Amino acid sequence: MPHRPPTITQPTIARALREAKKQGCELIEIKPTGELLIHINKITPPKPTDNTYSIDDFPPLENEQEEYSNNKSCPSVGDIKF
Repeated sequence: MPHRPPTITQPTIARALREAKKQGCELIEIKPTGELLIHINKITPPKPTDNTYSIDDFPPLENEQEEYSNNKSCPSVGDIKF
């Protein structure tokens, strides 16, 4: 049975590892098929210009405020009671 050419070579792996390390790689998988899976999990902090709000930024509606002060459990929705 003749030898088949390698699916991935050592220099290819070395290049991939170096570049992945530069990019902040978390994990590299090398499959038997020669496929390289490079997992880069960069977390970018949110910018102050993002238009994101917390639920606490908004006051409760009047009827929600009354219902909550009278009954501390979740209000029922339709036939579903909490």
